Amino acid sequence: MMYRVILLLLLCIAYAAHSAPQHAAEGVSASITVPMDYQQPGLGGFPLRYELGRPFDATKPTVCIVADGQQFFLSPGSVAKLQEKWFDDRFNVVGIPGRMYAPELAQVCSLPDGGTNWLLAYRLYNSRQWCRDIDAVRQHLLGKTGRIMLFGGSGGGYLILEYLSRFHAHVKRAFIYSTPIPPIDASLGILKDTFPTDVAALGSDYTGLLQQALVNFADQRPDLVMLLSRQHYFHTADELPKARRDLLCKLADGDREAFSSKKEAYQVNAINNLFASSKGPAIRVRMYEFIYPVLQIVTLDGEMLYPTLEMERNSALPVLQLCEQGKIAAPEWDVQGLRAMHAELFVLTAAHDKAASLMSHNLLVKGVPKVIHFVAKDDHILKSLTSAGLFHETVRTFLIHGMHSNAMTKQMKKLETYRARH
Repeated sequence: MMYRVILLLLLCIAYAAHSAPQHAAEGVSASITVPMDYQQPGLGGFPLRYELGRPFDATKPTVCIVADGQQFFLSPGSVAKLQEKWFDDRFNVVGIPGRMYAPELAQVCSLPDGGTNWLLAYRLYNSRQWCRDIDAVRQHLLGKTGRIMLFGGSGGGYLILEYLSRFHAHVKRAFIYSTPIPPIDASLGILKDTFPTDVAALGSDYTGLLQQALVNFADQRPDLVMLLSRQHYFHTADELPKARRDLLCKLADGDREAFSSKKEAYQVNAINNLFASSKGPAIRVRMYEFIYPVLQIVTLDGEMLYPTLEMERNSALPVLQLCEQGKIAAPEWDVQGLRAMHAELFVLTAAHDKAASLMSHNLLVKGVPKVIHFVAKDDHILKSLTSAGLFHETVRTFLIHGMHSNAMTKQMKKLETYRARH
């Protein structure tokens, strides 16, 4: 999980700010000035960078690829490639790499001793600001009443839902996939971190081996829980039990060489470096928004180990402490906006997703007036649909033609072979 950290590790691509659109091999880059804090504009503004995959054409529909503070597939310089991968020249494709890439905000949040002003970081990096940024770019490109289309998965899908709850009148269609919805998960008592039962299913010895591993690496527990959480991203469902057995045996034996090797292989070191970078505060704020609802229904300091939840709590700790001290509000979830919207929504759920709950998606779509909900026999990254060429094709068909079109009817028939029965 780490719900949204689909770290393709496009971490440190240089990004030069441009004051006006220009055509280059990586697409068209531009910036607009927006408030650092939309709630208190007096703090000043900064140049919000965005990119177009091709020069803007007012006659074409415009789709915004949405990523949040946990995702790096939408990194500076990537939008032209994403347009080629996901879309075609029928669209204007726009991406906003996001506030985490703004050095102006990072500098404002930095303290003289090298630390972070977490109260200010929360103000500047919370999801309400990201949503307002998306809307500012929409207005800049399409005008005050222009309607955009949205596309995103995992944490980006959740940010789309947050945007829709506030600005749905400015959206024509939206496509989300593999989207965790922490507030709904919490309301249903759902813990997507099934690690305790997964370990028990490995065999009677493995719970004991896990306990020994926790003792052996107690001095590096944060890295250990991250390692255990990250493992499932790197193995198929069939491979994972053997990989877990092998890893737990080595950790129970105190094999520090294996521990070090797997930290590198499973990107633990890369994530730690990222948290320590100028992008770290934005990521930690977003993690707070994801983990807070779940922490209301689970205890992480008991006998059961939930490595993903513990990892998320660790990463969000500076912001969680602000909430515990009453200095910031708990994250809010406005489902009423979704129930009132007229935009069309496609929700793609993977039946074997370890990060996004089918039950939560089922509850979500009950309150949305215009929605297609397809549950695929697939995993979080939708390998089967992608391999078949149907994932990208479905996105394009829905966004261009809409849910009630003949083209969409034909596309749904193509998907039928991949439908999960539940």
